[in-house]
Amino acid sequence: MLAPANFGSSLATLGKSILGRVFKGWKWNGFGESGQKVLDALELASPYSFDLAVDDLFDPAFPIFSPQNTLTTVMVGTTAYPGALKSTMHENGSDGTVRVATANLQASYFKIDFKDADKIPDFIEVPRNVNELALAVFHRNHGSITQPDEPTQHAEWENTLVSALTISPADYPQHLQRCQQLTEQTFAEGIKGDNAAWYHRYQHVVFRVHDQHGAPIDDFMIEFYQEPRDSEDHVFKEINTKVLAKVTKNQRAANHRSFFFDHTELDEYLNTPAKPVVEMSVSAAHISRRIRFRNPELGVEVFRAGNRTFIRPNQPILVDITLHREPDTDSDDENVNVFRIKPADKV
Repeated sequence: MLAPANFGSSLATLGKSILGRVFKGWKWNGFGESGQKVLDALELASPYSFDLAVDDLFDPAFPIFSPQNTLTTVMVGTTAYPGALKSTMHENGSDGTVRVATANLQASYFKIDFKDADKIPDFIEVPRNVNELALAVFHRNHGSITQPDEPTQHAEWENTLVSALTISPADYPQHLQRCQQLTEQTFAEGIKGDNAAWYHRYQHVVFRVHDQHGAPIDDFMIEFYQEPRDSEDHVFKEINTKVLAKVTKNQRAANHRSFFFDHTELDEYLNTPAKPVVEMSVSAAHISRRIRFRNPELGVEVFRAGNRTFIRPNQPILVDITLHREPDTDSDDENVNVFRIKPADKV
């Protein structure tokens, strides 16, 4: 796969807009000429990509990407398009069109059920149905990743492509290791160069929030903070000003949102003398004065220097959050009821 938008692209929402023309011209055959349903599926945090990943990567009965079935290699770049305007519009952690973390197929999947509002919920990771999948990152942009004559890392690009197309299942572990080494080399070289920000590593986290019946919850807020020993909210400020680069709400499914974390900044912050512990909490607006959500009182630990469970650089992470809705039985207003049943002759 050459720079695939496996988990979406921020350009999918541009469609046939003028900004899309700036990147590819008036006759380009990319996102601007795609049908609306394709664009919807390619939007960041789309329900389609979420469900597709759950089916293909986490269903133990369908290991389609096992090397015995499919020898998968993702090749993607992490530099900007040439030209002042295009480079100005560049999103760090991407090749100008696709994020490294959304091209990568090696996703993780977590489930959190806030059934008991006053208890820390179980933070369950669903195992992937395949081990590691090959990802190779180059000093290239979305246009040059497909160009054999591009001089940047030409030998590495050619060797990776040929290997991806010719290896056997038995060779896949060695191929995987070579791709990992190349990726480490690319980031190590880039972080020391003039455009170091291009080579920050990110993780793309998609939250899907719903109630215990599976109904979507559109009006919610996710916060990152440290509960004890942080009365001044230093952790909250640090995460939201430096680490969390972007939040995107899906245009057609508001209960799906993507959070783009700068792992390079996160790693540096977690290793400061303060040794912060970052917790995550979610709260939803009540549906009415009769129906409310059981919003949690306690958060879930997600980031700590010594805990790498939720820290996955260059990877997509899917998170299913369940909030429980219930009738408001604590109201002092005796007229507050979810519904009433009356005899027909009294209606």
